[in-house]
Amino acid sequence: MADTDIWLTATEYRRMSILLAPPAVIGDIVAVGVALRTTPNDVPDPSGAGLGEFTAATLDPTGPDIVVLIGPRDGDIEPVAPGDYQVFVLVRTSDEDIIRRPAVLTVMG
Repeated sequence: MADTDIWLTATEYRRMSILLAPPAVIGDIVAVGVALRTTPNDVPDPSGAGLGEFTAATLDPTGPDIVVLIGPRDGDIEPVAPGDYQVFVLVRTSDEDIIRRPAVLTVMG
């Protein structure tokens, strides 16, 4: 997902590509998640119950992509106010919690 815009009242799917470095394969991924933050240095914590501060998302292995529904109508994550949000993704394997910030989401409203 490159930097993108969304309306506060909109609910839309977004895709974020994953680049696997050999010898990693898609089967190594056990979970993926997303989190929004207003500050780039406020990195979400993946520890704790489930995925920690991340919300579970969908892995599309054909990309491979992380697919997330953003917005108020049954979205996976819902921005609470207009502004710029840092989008963080989590790729969990049995050995690692890989965290990246692939984009900035601008919420208009």
